[in-house]
Amino acid sequence: MYEDFHKFANHVRNCKLNPKREIYIRNMKKSLNKRKSYQITCRKCGKLFKLQLTDYQYENGKHRKYCSYKCSNSRIHTKESREKISKTLTGRKYPDRKIEREERACPVCGQRFIVPKSSTLQTCGKDACIRMLLSRTMKKLKVGGHTSKRAIYYKCRDGSKIYLQSDFEVRVAKSLDANNIKWVRPKPIPWHDKIGELHWYYPDFCLVNFKIYLDPKNDYLIKMDAEKISRVAEQNNVKVLVLNEKQLQWDIIKGLIMSSA
Repeated sequence: MYEDFHKFANHVRNCKLNPKREIYIRNMKKSLNKRKSYQITCRKCGKLFKLQLTDYQYENGKHRKYCSYKCSNSRIHTKESREKISKTLTGRKYPDRKIEREERACPVCGQRFIVPKSSTLQTCGKDACIRMLLSRTMKKLKVGGHTSKRAIYYKCRDGSKIYLQSDFEVRVAKSLDANNIKWVRPKPIPWHDKIGELHWYYPDFCLVNFKIYLDPKNDYLIKMDAEKISRVAEQNNVKVLVLNEKQLQWDIIKGLIMSSA
């Protein structure tokens, strides 16, 4: 058995039982007699190597130019090509070109900055401004949100649908609607951390008549977000009531509101 067709065809041509074997050998000898041994200089390493070529192949360069695959696979740069690449990289290819610049205002913090006209930069470059602009864009497009939470669409009493993010929020919403308590999904509230960096806090509910925010969380998040909640309440002069799993009913929420008043 032969591995491929080429080995099988080579065997057929050279087989003694092949009636056309003599014709094949005669033609091969004629072609070999026309060729001569030429010394070629490798373009990469300069090493001399021999090739059996016809006069036409040698005169017109119809042969390989490298002594090995290692030399042929490596890219060769002449002095002219190196100078051309250097000019392109250093910007000297277009010495007379002038870059037009313009002044823009950050849509988040209002700080003014100068950029080229072709630049797509819209903010001043601060991380807080970039995140805020991205958040605004995602809200306009109605995409994004907390990817780590579930997407639950709750149907309100007036027939509208509101996007909720956990089972805790659904239980609170049902309890508020059952007791005819008016609530809305509030806007984000800005706050600053110890370093002074700007952040945004997203409360879950706002009780319109009581002017208080509700944020149901599990026990782990209550501990993790304690400092953030306190900073939000202190810096914005608002009341934020954090609810655990056992405080999701209106009767308990009402008692907590009365005790915190």
